[in-house]
Amino acid sequence: MPGKHRKHTPYTSEAQATAGNIALAAREGKFPKSKLKGASKEMAKGMTMEELKSHSAEAKGKDLPYKTTKGKADHAGHNRSHRKGKY
Repeated sequence: MPGKHRKHTPYTSEAQATAGNIALAAREGKFPKSKLKGASKEMAKGMTMEELKSHSAEAKGKDLPYKTTKGKADHAGHNRSHRKGKY
């Protein structure tokens, strides 16, 4: 719905928490917004400061996995060594 703010779910992985913390730093002026990419850029644009701060505080001390898979069990152990460069 236009005008409605979507409720964001808490971080489920270490990668999400890292992206959120980078987005928070950018919003606070501690990191240049021009350097944001991917998830951190989207989080900085789409989440309020209160959401970023509360999610960051909520994730502290939690033992989150580095990355989660979304129902792709057959790709969980996939070796990506055939790709060149970063992915």
